[in-house]
Amino acid sequence: MANFYRTSTIALSAAAAAVLSFTGCGGGGGGGGGTTAVCDASVIDVVLPAVIDADMTLDSTKVYGLEGKVNVTNNAVLTIPAGTTVAGCAPASFMVVEPGSQLDAVGTEAAPITFTSQKYVQGLSSQNAAGEWGGLILAGNAYTHYGVAHYEADETVAFGCDDVTVPCNNTQSSGHLEYVRVVHTGYEVEKDKELNGLSLAGVGSGTILKNIAIIGGLDDGLEIWGGTVNIDGLYVYNANDDSVDTDLGYRGTIQNVLVQQVNVDSTNDHDSAGMEFGNDNNTIVTDDSNATQPNIINYTAYIKGGGFYNKYDAGFKWNNVKFISDKTADEAQVHFRGQDAYTTGAKHIDGPVCFKDTALTLDDNSTYTNLNSKDATADTAYAYFVTNKLYAGSGTIYVDANTTTMDTVCTGADEATIWKGSEGSLDPLETPPVIYTALPSEITSDMTLDKTVKYAIDGKVNVKAPAVLTIPAGTTLAGVTPNSFMVVEAGAQMIAIGTQAEPIVFTSKKDVDGNSQDNAAGEWGGLVLAGNAYTHYGVAHYEADETVAFGCDGGVTVACDNTQSSGHLEYVAVKHSGYEVEKDKELNGLSLAGVGSGTILKNIAIIGGLDDGLEIWGGRVNIDGLYVYNAHDDSVDTDLGYRGTIQNVLVKQVNVDSTNDHDSAGMEFGNDNNTITTDDTNATQPDIINYTAYIKGGGFYNKYDAGFKWDNVKFVSDKTVDTAMVFFRGEDAYLTGAKHISSDVCFKDTSVALTDTTTYSDTNSKDATANTAYAYFVTNVGTTGLAAIDAAYLNVDDNTTCLGVTEANVWKGKAGTNDPLEQ
Repeated sequence: MANFYRTSTIALSAAAAAVLSFTGCGGGGGGGGGTTAVCDASVIDVVLPAVIDADMTLDSTKVYGLEGKVNVTNNAVLTIPAGTTVAGCAPASFMVVEPGSQLDAVGTEAAPITFTSQKYVQGLSSQNAAGEWGGLILAGNAYTHYGVAHYEADETVAFGCDDVTVPCNNTQSSGHLEYVRVVHTGYEVEKDKELNGLSLAGVGSGTILKNIAIIGGLDDGLEIWGGTVNIDGLYVYNANDDSVDTDLGYRGTIQNVLVQQVNVDSTNDHDSAGMEFGNDNNTIVTDDSNATQPNIINYTAYIKGGGFYNKYDAGFKWNNVKFISDKTADEAQVHFRGQDAYTTGAKHIDGPVCFKDTALTLDDNSTYTNLNSKDATADTAYAYFVTNKLYAGSGTIYVDANTTTMDTVCTGADEATIWKGSEGSLDPLETPPVIYTALPSEITSDMTLDKTVKYAIDGKVNVKAPAVLTIPAGTTLAGVTPNSFMVVEAGAQMIAIGTQAEPIVFTSKKDVDGNSQDNAAGEWGGLVLAGNAYTHYGVAHYEADETVAFGCDGGVTVACDNTQSSGHLEYVAVKHSGYEVEKDKELNGLSLAGVGSGTILKNIAIIGGLDDGLEIWGGRVNIDGLYVYNAHDDSVDTDLGYRGTIQNVLVKQVNVDSTNDHDSAGMEFGNDNNTITTDDTNATQPDIINYTAYIKGGGFYNKYDAGFKWDNVKFVSDKTVDTAMVFFRGEDAYLTGAKHISSDVCFKDTSVALTDTTTYSDTNSKDATANTAYAYFVTNVGTTGLAAIDAAYLNVDDNTTCLGVTEANVWKGKAGTNDPLEQ
């Protein structure tokens, strides 16, 4: 996964609601107090097994999924190379590296290693999301005050030592983590038993932890129980509870730390602290050598809740520490648990410490207490800390420190050198990557989008009658997966009026993220408008989603409304679309199904499609200004009695479907594959005016008695595949008057000289015996079947007589086009 992007959601479309559900990729899981979830194969390449009991090395080009709990055990070493992504597929997904095993995850600043959620990889997380997966746990057998302990969120994980059943090894190694980011963690198994971002349980000093970013956590960012592990370079952003929490006799150094609180737990007066230190909630420590006593060097915290919370006789060593609070929550800046004895010598201030509260003036006489604390009668809080000076060391405490003091005396962390997770950081101080808001799976009431927001189409998004979806100029909507698409159902409307300077773009998330290739297709489904105008087949159902009904049957069940409006689309680009649900049932770039003439379509660009660019089934809708680039099948396809005008059209083929001789055509017209049309008034008969096609496959394919009207049309082919330039399905009757050529039509093939006598047929066609193809079209002009055609208008092997469309006037999607001929 090359890049990560910030995201924001309003309502996530449930996979169960999508007509085209995600495909699971199987794998292990289980344990850890939560149910497993199948990973999404469109973003997860490999699901890790539930148990890794032998050495394993991952591949940085793949994204790995966790389905539930994944245990690294039996002294196995899991090696994760720089640039690798590991994603939890559900909130209860987490990874444990058990004592004796190791995690070797050494990234670089340019290619960090990311532990995150599947939603984040999909681009469907909010900027300040948390709780989307469990987190990462390293466990060892270094000292813990409680002896052998069990991880609170999964009691099957034992850690620590007692030198009776488990020997203590304070220099034990759980591996090497460097340039590792842990994103959007936290899962509450039950009350007070939570998974954190990074949990270190009895981990020894042989473990290397450098440049760690913990971004978004429903509980703590970093929590340490016992052990002697050291950390150099730590960034904790938006831990909803404590940013740095140590317990059970932890003794190690944590240096160069930057904390930024965003959301805090305001249910009590001391949690959600920049630092929380505890020891053992069952006994009072009388031996300083066993007390929790983290060594904190070069630390800065921007806090909205509590600053420092000390409990259970925990000690600390501080050197160059500062807290800056704006106190958005009513929590004590400093809070001591008053019922515990304060162990002499366990608390050291060895360098300057600064406190600044932008909302309250702090002074030595401030009690700064919260009478709702757990131990209100004994609570002493901030004033106790300052005035009673129960600490050793020569460092000075600066209360309500001024700017000069904060900047020059208490420098805290060197923020410029703290690694924040590269572009994966959700720090608002960083240059923001792309943010998405996921549209709901059903839009049932009027909704207006915001052009400053990037919208995600995740699965099927239905605009249901009578809702109107209004999309302002400059808005981008991105399909997350190949089977993501949007449907505007009959009776609903889309008002999407862009401008040439600010077009509206429907595309893939890969494209917005900058991961699409030129001439990409099939990265998302496409856009579908449905109405109740005439269809030859009566009420029909959209081929790629049969829940979408369209058309009419004259009022038997649905009345026909040929002037119906599905909305107004102008300066709209649809890019990189197309998804095959099953054989011959595909999503196209823009699908118009039974859409009436009240719908306005002007300046539409369809760029890159795995199937058709534009396909129309029935209806009376008109289009003025159409650019179709790189449709792999037909560029313009009409069916089921469509009668409307499509004018000012430019088609450029790049990739074509060469599996038959007639598909991948510049134009394909059909009617009904079950019956032969005998009534010209109901036959498909599009009116094509000012049309130019540069084709590499078929030029024109006519089937099922379809008619047409052409005025100023030309095809220029270089015939890179053996496909008929013109192909008629010979088994159907050609209706008198259904086919009109009212001005010049030109055919030019740069590879083959065309003449009136060229058969240009394909003996492998469906109806080979009746096939007549190009020669039929050219030589039978003036006969009964094509009586309406004036032979004088046909220009064979000619690219100059016909003007076609004035190409300079066709809007090509502006910068949204991937046309290599464009600048």
